[in-house]
Amino acid sequence: ITNLRVQLLKRQSCPCQRNHLNAEPQHFTHYAIYDFIVKGSCFCNGHADQCIPIDGFRPVKAPGAFHVVHGKCICKHNTAGTHCQHCAPLYNDRPWEAADGKTGSPNECRTCKCNGHADACHFDINVWEASGNRSGGVCNDCQHNTEGQHCQRCKPGFYWDLRRPFSAPDACKSCSCHPVGSAVLPFSSVTFCDPS
Repeated sequence: ITNLRVQLLKRQSCPCQRNHLNAEPQHFTHYAIYDFIVKGSCFCNGHADQCIPIDGFRPVKAPGAFHVVHGKCICKHNTAGTHCQHCAPLYNDRPWEAADGKTGSPNECRTCKCNGHADACHFDINVWEASGNRSGGVCNDCQHNTEGQHCQRCKPGFYWDLRRPFSAPDACKSCSCHPVGSAVLPFSSVTFCDPS
């Protein structure tokens, strides 16, 4: 803790001891601090109950100094970051929000629907508004020969093998046909193959 400021608001009156029996007791007011305990918690936006030291943290070695407040949150609710200040990579289907301490709502980050073909997604406000504020996640870097906002279709030159669930890594198979003789998509120059 640095730059801690203490404001003493009220004096404590103290009837001081008499030095001898005939002396009048004297009344003085004093400020006195015997022990000073500072407690706190790391700032986690309501998404963590525990904290750990930040990488590279070195406690100050001083007599009477105890280090109990750490700076990195152990995030819950699918959040990430030192202070749980953003959603985890695959959980950006709704905008990030701090937990609501008044209502108890955790405001969890929600997983994107990437059909098992992406490791991350990002939030897109335009997609969110177009969905009526229900879903705003757009999958990043679709894998396994898939494409689309939710990695929901096979790339051109690949087809969905219906014997496999679409979430399987090998669901999109390469078309083994020659472009010459393949069908042309209407109003497009892109050719595709018919797996049947």
